[in-house]
Formats: sequence, C-alpha cells, structure tokens
Amino acid sequence: MKKFCLLILIVIALAQTACNDGKTIYSEHQKLGDDYNWYKKDIKTFVFDVKQNSHPFEFVLDLRYASGYYYDKALLTITETNPSGEKIRRDLEIAIRDAKGEFIGDKGYDIIDLEYVLDEKKDFPVFGKYTYEISQDMPDVDPLEFVMEVGLVVRERSEK
Repeated sequence: MKKFCLLILIVIALAQTACNDGKTIYSEHQKLGDDYNWYKKDIKTFVFDVKQNSHPFEFVLDLRYASGYYYDKALLTITETNPSGEKIRRDLEIAIRDAKGEFIGDKGYDIIDLEYVLDEKKDFPVFGKYTYEISQDMPDVDPLEFVMEVGLVVRERSEK
C-alpha cells in the first residue's frame, strides 16, 4: 500500500509541475513522514523571499490527506514573520468534509488534495524573507493521523 501511495504522489507531483502556467512565484510542499502522522511538535517552516511587491498575490495553503482522516476539519496555526521580525499568528479552521460528509478537495483514489486560499490579495509590503511556520492545533489530538503533506503557494492572481 505504501508503494502504491508513493507512486500516486509522484504522478500527482509530475502532473502539477507539468500544469504550472508560469504564474507561480513560490511553491513548496513538505511531507509529514511515512506514517502520515502530524505531531504538534512537527512545525513546518517555509521561507519565501519577496523580490517584488507591486501588486497583491494569491496566497494558498495546500493540504494532502488520506481518506482515513477522522475529523470534519483541521485546526492549524500559521505564524508569519516578516523581514522586520514582526510576527503575526493566524488560527485556521479548514473544512475537510462538506455537509454531506464527503471529503473536500481533488480526489485520487484514497488521497485528497485540498487547496485553501489564505488570502486572495496578499500584500508583501517589505522586500526580504518572510517565514511561515505551520503546525496542527487540534485539541487533545497528537498525532493528527492521515495527513501526508502541507504546502504553501504564492502565485499571480487570476482575474475573474
């Protein structure tokens, strides 16, 4: 089963790379281990170097999880540290299942990719490195099971 899941992850990663339209400024995804457990102490760190700030960007959190995920939501914390050292903490409640109990996101067998828009018009007012720390914050749940990967994506906004 693990080899099958790894094969699916590779295919999805290649498909995402092939579909990149050149508007992605930053994209990084970090695995949560072969056992698909996200421990509270496992804080994922992402560093994004802002070199342009002439317009806002779409700022997205990606979450990959397996269909064995137990809960209707995921409680996460994301802390932004800007180049000046100022920190802003944001508590997130991300819906995992809809009102009918169905998993939300793009499904591929038993793996689901969920894209959660953190900010449709994210401004980066200062040039330099922004650091984002993401952790799971489910009360009385450690580890959070069946979570495979978390990622951040910054891209040009698509005008709708």
